[in-house]
Amino acid sequence: MERMANSYFKEIFTKDPTLSPDEVLDCIAPKVNAEMNDSLCKPYSDEEISNALFQIGPLKAPGCDGLPARFFQRNWALLKAEITTAVHEFFVSGIMPEGINDTAIVLIPKVPHPKDLKYFRPISLCNVIYKIVSKCMVNRLRPVLTELISENQSAFIPGRLITDNSIIAFEFLHHIQSSKTNAVDLCAYKLDLSKAYDRVDWSFLEKALVKWGFSELWISRVMACVSSVKYSVKFNGKLMEAFSPSRGLRQGDPLSPFLFLFVADALSALLNKAAREDGLQGITICRGAPEITHLLFADDSLLSKPRNNRHCW
Repeated sequence: MERMANSYFKEIFTKDPTLSPDEVLDCIAPKVNAEMNDSLCKPYSDEEISNALFQIGPLKAPGCDGLPARFFQRNWALLKAEITTAVHEFFVSGIMPEGINDTAIVLIPKVPHPKDLKYFRPISLCNVIYKIVSKCMVNRLRPVLTELISENQSAFIPGRLITDNSIIAFEFLHHIQSSKTNAVDLCAYKLDLSKAYDRVDWSFLEKALVKWGFSELWISRVMACVSSVKYSVKFNGKLMEAFSPSRGLRQGDPLSPFLFLFVADALSALLNKAAREDGLQGITICRGAPEITHLLFADDSLLSKPRNNRHCW
């Protein structure tokens, strides 16, 4: 069973060489301006690093080093100088120190009595020092997300609530159910991607960030965080042999949900292009309301059915 678990996750986190994302990348328009890049890339202060540490839940499960955030928080007066120096060195060099990004994968069952590994959710337990780096970057990225991510997405964006899209989805589905129009012409699909975070292609992510207009320095930092990871699956309380993945974002890394927003927004850009250029039609739920072609809830999507088969992909 241990070998099966390790082999299963090695396969999940291995890049698919057949993917060609060029059509999707062509839909992404630059939105990041020079002011945003300056804000993202300016030197980090010691205070920002301290704040990042104390934003971490003190008793959250520790990473491979076995040390929870509470240990660092209670001993911050002794550890501050060494840890802030290490974090500053990463932001200057862009090189993740050996061992900092080692990550334990624990398996959380998604259903009662799971009988297959696909029914487990892999949660990544990152080391606290890595989380400090990740949190620092998140704190810089969060304020600019409202201007970058389309309004179709409601998760993880300051000033937006995931319930916003839930309410719209409720009205959307109510309109479909109560409409006198032929049911074939009005319907919606819920798109739930299997292992969505785990299958994110690093090459696509990097190229997408370039298309968005992020600076080379910011992208290099992001990719260092994403690609320097080493996984060890924790099975029956024991860490198994470590392996290096070639794709995927970690559920448990503070940066991952925000990076996934850009991946999901690429889908949104593709659908918006189809609406502009190919006549893809959404559904209007009342007079004067905008057409809805899709709604995004983090890694879940609700798509309206095209009015003719030409738009069925």
